[in-house]
Amino acid sequence: MKIAIIGGIGSGKSAAAHIIKEMGYPVYDADEIYKEISTRKEYLDKVNATWPGAVKDNALDRAYLGKIVFSDKKELEKLNAIAHPLVKQEIDILSKDKEVVYFEVPVFVGSILQDYFDRVILVEAEVKFRISRIMKRSGYDKEYAKKIIASQPTDEELEKYADVIVENNKDHIHLRQQLAKVL
Repeated sequence: MKIAIIGGIGSGKSAAAHIIKEMGYPVYDADEIYKEISTRKEYLDKVNATWPGAVKDNALDRAYLGKIVFSDKKELEKLNAIAHPLVKQEIDILSKDKEVVYFEVPVFVGSILQDYFDRVILVEAEVKFRISRIMKRSGYDKEYAKKIIASQPTDEELEKYADVIVENNKDHIHLRQQLAKVL
């Protein structure tokens, strides 16, 4: 069974994933999977064919590519069309022969992974807590943290996909207790 852990930035997806891993379950991060895939020749060739100059010295020029895909939604969709099938393929490999496996999935809505998982755990937190966590973790100011949150799907939008909702407005002990009940 493949289970996604989703939630907006600062909600506590990573904290939940860490706790689940501590409980003895296999947990993978889709961002880390993507980072590994982005070093593969197959991926680099496709990216460079789509955006000449996006690969330099057999490595992805993230700054160059970022300027293109984050300023034009259609370009981002092209990148996702290249990356997401490879991420999905890697998830299949990592899930093989495992009864239950969890994946922290930052980009869920609108991706091919949206309807892929057997179950979805949504980690939610009030915006004030999310802003505080983003500022502490990333060093962003309050206004920038708000902009990032505003650019993502809301908790209400994510709830449509969730089988289970875990509230993360308190401490790690409370989050651990909720996850123990869910698992």
